[in-house]
Amino acid sequence: MNIEHIKNIANSKRLVEVAALQLEDCDNTSSTCFNAFGNQVQHQNPPDSRMLGIIDRRDRLRGNLLKRYEEYLRAVKWGMDELESVADAKMRKILYLRYVKEEQWSKIATEIGGKATSDSIKKSVERFLEQKSSVKPA
Repeated sequence: MNIEHIKNIANSKRLVEVAALQLEDCDNTSSTCFNAFGNQVQHQNPPDSRMLGIIDRRDRLRGNLLKRYEEYLRAVKWGMDELESVADAKMRKILYLRYVKEEQWSKIATEIGGKATSDSIKKSVERFLEQKSSVKPA
């Protein structure tokens, strides 16, 4: 069991979200600039260097977003493979909620229900991960 693969899902998801926000911001900037220049951009020969810079940045950001999304998909595959290897369904759910969904321990305890507290859930995960890290592969 490699918990880092599972944790990597949330990290990759955040990188996708940041890249998407950067692209959205650039798209908003380019829309504003296109509106400010109006038809001048369409008929300008050659186009304004500021516009070329914005278009170039937008293309780079799109490429970055695609790259981040591909990394996220790989992280999801590896992480879900790791989660599927956890035999205990309750522990699998706890790991998913904590490391993929990034839920707080208290919310996880509420979702698990029963006598679960945030401390008991956290301790059970710590014991599980210690147990898994001490097991040597055959």
